[in-house]
Amino acid sequence: MKILIVDDEAIIREWIQYSIHSFEIPELISDTASDGLDALKKLQASSYDVVFVDIQMPRMNGLELLNRIKEISPQTITIILSSHDDFEYAREAMRNNSYEYILKSECSKELLYSILAKCKKLLAPNSISHKIHEYLHFTLQDEQASITPEYFNLFANEYNTEPYFCISILNGCDDLNSCFHTSVQEAILSSYVFLGSENSAMFFLCSVNSEIDLTDFADSLTDAFPDIRFAVSKYWYSKNKISEAILNSWSLLEHLYYTEHPYIIGYKTETADHENILNNLHSEILDNIKFYNNRLLMQNFTKLNNWISENRPSTETVKNIYSNILYTLCVCAPDISLNFFYNIKNIKREIYNCNNFAELTDYMMMTMKNFIFPLNYSSKFSIHVTKVLDVISEHYMNLNSIGDIASYVHLNSDYLTRLFKKETGKNLSTFLLEYKLSISANLLRNTSLQVSDIATQVGIYNISYFSKKFKEYYDTQPINYRNKYKNKN
Repeated sequence: MKILIVDDEAIIREWIQYSIHSFEIPELISDTASDGLDALKKLQASSYDVVFVDIQMPRMNGLELLNRIKEISPQTITIILSSHDDFEYAREAMRNNSYEYILKSECSKELLYSILAKCKKLLAPNSISHKIHEYLHFTLQDEQASITPEYFNLFANEYNTEPYFCISILNGCDDLNSCFHTSVQEAILSSYVFLGSENSAMFFLCSVNSEIDLTDFADSLTDAFPDIRFAVSKYWYSKNKISEAILNSWSLLEHLYYTEHPYIIGYKTETADHENILNNLHSEILDNIKFYNNRLLMQNFTKLNNWISENRPSTETVKNIYSNILYTLCVCAPDISLNFFYNIKNIKREIYNCNNFAELTDYMMMTMKNFIFPLNYSSKFSIHVTKVLDVISEHYMNLNSIGDIASYVHLNSDYLTRLFKKETGKNLSTFLLEYKLSISANLLRNTSLQVSDIATQVGIYNISYFSKKFKEYYDTQPINYRNKYKNKN
């Protein structure tokens, strides 16, 4: 409900404004005017559901203002405020369709609450606020056919003659509605309209006499409301573009996912089709997973991450791709524990719970390392042993001895062997061989590669040695192992 209080006595209008906000009426916005001409200017700039009008005012009295309101906004409910218990005043007010006639001497918070409660019932669902919210809803739901020309009449003529922009705000609160008017420095706006709340965001449409620096405007809004995050659209210049301004602002909100900055202004969304680029990067990563090329997997994931951060595609698309990457890792990960299979259903939930792209990246990197690293990456290992795990997971196909590993981490082979045994309880040479065999087992189960090709891929070039060690570890020959799983499938 949008209310205008018109009275030349500051103490009266401020008391009424304070009183109506104490009623905690949802989505209530109030404004004040000191006389009829001031009120007329506001009424021409914006729409109001209810107007309290003092009878005796300088420049333009209440009865004259009632006549103008009847012309400008016939659906607005008017309530007369008067110091005079005069039948002629009351009769003239009623002739101009005033809803109530209140004596200031008898005005109380209880009376105000009662009147506003009746106004609310009378307005719904035909109130200006309700119609504007309908317009917002139809726009965001892409129901353009429902937006008839009458909706454009809800907005002041300034939106045809002056530049305007739309603000969409996350983390808004009830106070934001009532405080927006003063907090954004009224002087810089010629008018504004609260469009409503939709999709967990609040929307305001603001017009200005001439273009202002939107960064300064955004900074002032951040100073007033430090907890909010918001998007400011670019400038628009015609009533029939209001839907586009709303959609521009709404689409910008999604880009806040990629930054920690409290606001974003007029980000130029790409019109190019990024689907092919994303699909190609996604496919490369899935191939890296299926063929256990962990080094390329991490390189291509970093490449994908950088591309997403720079191009900011739909967050829904990104979350679906990242969920698919982890799901594929879960299926293909060597010797994965039953616990991880049990928790696979939680992966998508965890991804969608990330508040921004930085959180999502951290979660993805940690979870991917838990999948592809030979030991639980969350375990507390020293920096040297952690580096060994990195080297084995990414370069296992090129490692054939402890000396090869030691050269990567720049440590003495004997010292490295003792350190690894102390922290993991495992022999480093045996651990490297078992990791290669576990990956070869997964390749046997999930691909049609020849056994000799699999042995070469994991860095064991002697096929007889490979078959011997595989049988020792899995108690069966590689070809029999494949057939057993093929029969199960």
